[in-house]
Amino acid sequence: MFRVIHGVLTAPELADVAGELRVGRFNDGAASARGSARQVKHNEQLDPKQHQALISSVTQKIVGHSHFRGFAMPLDTYPVLINRFSVGMEYGNHIDVASIGGMRTDLSLTLFLSDPASYEGGELVVETEVGEQSFKLPAGSLLLYPANRMHRVNKVTRGERLAAVSWAKSAIADTEKRDLCVDLDMALHRLYSRHGSCTETDQISKVINKLRHLWGRESG
Repeated sequence: MFRVIHGVLTAPELADVAGELRVGRFNDGAASARGSARQVKHNEQLDPKQHQALISSVTQKIVGHSHFRGFAMPLDTYPVLINRFSVGMEYGNHIDVASIGGMRTDLSLTLFLSDPASYEGGELVVETEVGEQSFKLPAGSLLLYPANRMHRVNKVTRGERLAAVSWAKSAIADTEKRDLCVDLDMALHRLYSRHGSCTETDQISKVINKLRHLWGRESG
């Protein structure tokens, strides 16, 4: 399932990021791609060695967000890669690698850093069970989706698209099982807000914890 998380970065934080990126050092993005993805990746990537503090800060903002932790159930998260798409740049259809840096990639994420009104094109298009779905989120918003989905970034035709991408290893590797736990947990919180603690909420909480332990052991 696709999860949208708004407000991962605040307006002042986005302004700070934009300021550093304006003078940042970018390299050919294809250099970091693997396999056939190198043939379809046409963008630029912020040099991670020159901008370690910024990359660490953005990564921690994502990892520390309560909705990200609730949706992803992360055991580990890879440091973000910050990409720039200028006019004419795009990233063709591809599937992310199954592991990166020795970490299993269960989830892919994209944190949008540019105001969507400031550029044309550049939509993130992801394959779903019912066809393709296009995303162009407000700056500071994040899209979380299964890493095994075919996806692409459409060609930018005006302006500049900036985004941070990363991957997470989840405590529950299976997408359907993880989403079931998330949906149950969200329903539980709604019940708490309406009725407080009661026998029914205790029972649902017990079921959720049992499923997390059971499916977590399966994930290894």
